[in-house]
Order: sequence, then structure tokens, then C-alpha cells
Amino acid sequence: MTEGQKYHRLMLAIHGLAEGKKLSDRILDKDNDGWGIRFGIDEILTGTAFVSREKFDVDDLVIVKAAFAQLGKRYPGDTISECVAVLLGLKA
Repeated sequence: MTEGQKYHRLMLAIHGLAEGKKLSDRILDKDNDGWGIRFGIDEILTGTAFVSREKFDVDDLVIVKAAFAQLGKRYPGDTISECVAVLLGLKA
């Protein structure tokens, strides 16, 4: 899986959380043919340890902040590892 695909899947999880889904919910990652695979949001977030990108794209920060607001959690900044740790409850 490429870095771009990993980041895409991470943002699918963030979008799901911003829309009110829970960590235990599953989301669909569709391919270009309309087929897809369902992944647990928590599985995706746990797998972001393998994303080498340090920060979120500037264009994605609005949705990242919306996910934190939806969950009532403190937004720790635009560093991916910090955000994931807070979302998974590993950090306050």
C-alpha cells in the first residue's frame, strides 16, 4: 500500500468520525470500480503508525478539527501521531 493510499484511508476514518460514527464503526473504502472493503475506524487509526507523513494536509485540517469537535476531544494540532493518540484514547 502506498503512502497516498494510507493517508486516503486515514482521512476516510477522520471523515467518518466527523460525521458522527464511533471508533468501533466500519467504513467502506471503495475502489475505482465501485467495489470496496470495509474497515473498522479503530483499525485504520491503529494502522496510521505506518504513515510516514508527519502532518495533515492543510486542506484537511477543517475536517480533522470537526472530528475532534464531534467527539468532544481536545485537538492537539496537525501532527498525525498526536491526533491519532488522542482519538484512540491513548493520550488526553
